[in-house]
Amino acid sequence: MWSAEALSHALGKAELLATLPPSSLATTERLLRQAHKHAIAETLEREAVEFHAMRFQPAAQAAFSRFLGKGDEAAPAGGMPRRRRLLDRLQVSATSTRTFRSLQGTSMTHPEASLPDPEIEGDGKDDRHFVTALARGLELLACFKRGETFLANHDFAERCKLPRSTVSRLTYTLTKLGYLHFVEDVGKYRLGTQLIALGTVALGGLDIRQMARPAMRELANFSNATVGLAVRDRLSMRYVECLRGPAAISLNIDVGVRMSMVRSSIGRAFISVLTPSERAPLFEELRMLDPLAWPKIHESLERSMADHARLGCCCSFGEWQKSVSAIAVGFRPGGGLPPMAVNCGAPTVISEPGFLLEEVRPRLVEMVRQLDGVMGA
Repeated sequence: MWSAEALSHALGKAELLATLPPSSLATTERLLRQAHKHAIAETLEREAVEFHAMRFQPAAQAAFSRFLGKGDEAAPAGGMPRRRRLLDRLQVSATSTRTFRSLQGTSMTHPEASLPDPEIEGDGKDDRHFVTALARGLELLACFKRGETFLANHDFAERCKLPRSTVSRLTYTLTKLGYLHFVEDVGKYRLGTQLIALGTVALGGLDIRQMARPAMRELANFSNATVGLAVRDRLSMRYVECLRGPAAISLNIDVGVRMSMVRSSIGRAFISVLTPSERAPLFEELRMLDPLAWPKIHESLERSMADHARLGCCCSFGEWQKSVSAIAVGFRPGGGLPPMAVNCGAPTVISEPGFLLEEVRPRLVEMVRQLDGVMGA
């Protein structure tokens, strides 16, 4: 079985096709066949080879098309046309055959035409400043969920909806840079130590955590609940600080944990302090995520924003989890930091909704009021 690094290197050889002169047709065939052979060894999909073929630069496309065009010549005695031999050697499917024929027709008619490059086009194809390859690498790192230690290339491919050949090159690069570590015993990747250094620097730069910690600890002890500070992470909230009260039973929440933005009090409080111009694109993302559920979600968010204006906090009593009650207040720390929110929650058997609203809410609102704008303009 080939190691992930060896496989990535082998598949990456197809990139050399972009620099091959038209005369290097034998090398073209050999590299493709070798990449396909290694793909089979790693049980990758056959589309791995097809994907590389689709990524040829114009010069290589034209060279490959001219080579395929010669396949219509008479077959040698006991043999078959050259194009058929190539396709058989690559062991491509009927779909791949149609792809190669389409490639032939396009490049023979317009040699300068270039097929879409998946590394460039994609989520940011309408934004010339958006680097899709970088975005995909970061997307891979975000694939790890809480409690997951190892992920394989096929896990990344499935979660990111990317060809496995693309994933193999991304994981190879991230491993070289220390953001992933390949564990040969299990044939999978785990997060690398470079991410620890990056995360430490990022958290260390959030001075608001140190400023909020004493008041958060005091509130956690008073409420016998868990008090957390969170920031937006895409369409979720990510905890950057968390303190627990003395209760024997508490929420299983810690720094780094992600929380639903639309169902949790802390996510709703964050939305409540956004300006209309900040809220509009977020709502559009949420709508596109689930158009059918959006009307009901939007209605609940409108109620939460009204609660934040009327009560000074957002509530989530059994909506995130049936047995959990929580309230939260959003604020803008200033100093170039994004809006944040602080919540206080616990299992309902520990802190009932009435207690949170009557006793905890005034203290939480006052604590957050002191944090609002504390980092300056």
